[in-house]
Amino acid sequence: MSGLPDFSAVTELPGSPATQSQLARLAQRYHFAAERTRDKRVLEVACGAGLGLGWVAERSRLVVGGDCTERLLGLAKGHYGAQLALVRLDAHALPFAEAAFDALLLFEAAYYLADLQRFLREGRRVLTQQGLLMISSVNPEWAGFSRSSFSTKYASLSRLGDFVEQAGFTNCEYYGGFPTIEGTRRDRIVEAMRGVAAKLHLIPKTLETRALLKRLVYGRTLKLPPAITSGLVEVPPVQATSCGANRTHQIVYVVATKA
Repeated sequence: MSGLPDFSAVTELPGSPATQSQLARLAQRYHFAAERTRDKRVLEVACGAGLGLGWVAERSRLVVGGDCTERLLGLAKGHYGAQLALVRLDAHALPFAEAAFDALLLFEAAYYLADLQRFLREGRRVLTQQGLLMISSVNPEWAGFSRSSFSTKYASLSRLGDFVEQAGFTNCEYYGGFPTIEGTRRDRIVEAMRGVAAKLHLIPKTLETRALLKRLVYGRTLKLPPAITSGLVEVPPVQATSCGANRTHQIVYVVATKA
């Protein structure tokens, strides 16, 4: 795995400042996953510091977290100890046998992969028949979208669905999170400002420097805990949507099964 970047600078870490919205995004995706993976053997690729692994583990039969950055896995191990299996891995060559898992999660990381299609083929290999694939990604069609450091290529919801189907998955379902047209007047103003800043490339590249900007725009922030729990923040609902162009959600999801 030599040559892979250290993703610590663009990953949410325990103790780092976060807004209520940021916490809600974390809660939304892991609540969504936990609802779908009850009694399943689950692998999360690009698990980072493992902030959501405990939530999924509450209902699943087995949870394995994998990431390529040793520091992030160390933070996860520091919290979970021997409770969960944590593995350093390359998402393009998963170190597991065929049909080892019933569900595969890839949250907010598809755009960091050098070859998303290769990952999807590997994901299909390690899933059981009718195994579940769940992917979430920031929506590049959203007006406030900004690129992250180390990102390769962002796929729209429809393109993401194409990749999933081409890899041999079926029964694709499409969802959106955090509607862009809702919120208070202040929220809409902040979103408009974010859109302008993104177009002018003024948004900081690392989460640490973005945290400083958040304090100026949003005011008080909270510290991220080592694990997200259901009682930490109100969980926003995930909304079903079509696979076409989507400019009304900040986050998009694709859920599919292995054919």
